[in-house]
Amino acid sequence: MGVDLGITRLATLSDGRSLENPKPLERSLEKISIIHKTLSRKKFLSKNWLKTKRRLAKEYEHLKDFRRDLFFKLGVLLAGEYDVLVLEDLDTQGLIGKGVTGARRLRLYDAAFSELRGCLKWEFVKQGKTVLAVSAYNTSRECFLCGGIN
Repeated sequence: MGVDLGITRLATLSDGRSLENPKPLERSLEKISIIHKTLSRKKFLSKNWLKTKRRLAKEYEHLKDFRRDLFFKLGVLLAGEYDVLVLEDLDTQGLIGKGVTGARRLRLYDAAFSELRGCLKWEFVKQGKTVLAVSAYNTSRECFLCGGIN
């Protein structure tokens, strides 16, 4: 099973199915920015500052848990159906650093490709199945049947 990772569609499978990106960071961003603003108005290390800091940490923890839960559920689903997983070997830090605008950089961070790849790999290895990495060069444009580039 080949998996193509992307920003709008988190994962597109080689059988044509795709998983939309729920964009957890974009969903939580307003709440996080409000808490940051509230935190900046508190006196440093006061009781209310510590409470607000805890609220902010809890919101980031919720964001992380939401993302990991989604990735592990996808891993369980794919590992239950397929014996071999082929992932593109993306250079995520290279993608983020290539003069990308703020909004696109935020979406790249939100997609968390390396975390998704790690969760999928962990689930497949746990069940004794094979995971292969393929060069990311033209994987989204190349036809898997004939090899032609669209």
